[in-house]
Amino acid sequence: MRLVVQRVVSAKLTSGGSTVSQIERGLMVLCGITHSDNELDVDYLVPKLLKTKLWDSVDGAPWKASAVEFGY
Repeated sequence: MRLVVQRVVSAKLTSGGSTVSQIERGLMVLCGITHSDNELDVDYLVPKLLKTKLWDSVDGAPWKASAVEFGY
């Protein structure tokens, strides 16, 4: 399983010309899954992704805040 992560100001998923989902500020994650991946891989990667420090903190310190800390 592989994740490609991008911080976004906004993102939208469309299918057949219709909007399926959209977000404002947060993370857009593309997930590649293969036949050998299982729930243990998800259980390992999701908490790691959510705790990764990708934003400056409220006090301006670089790379000190996660998506969860900002409520994204």
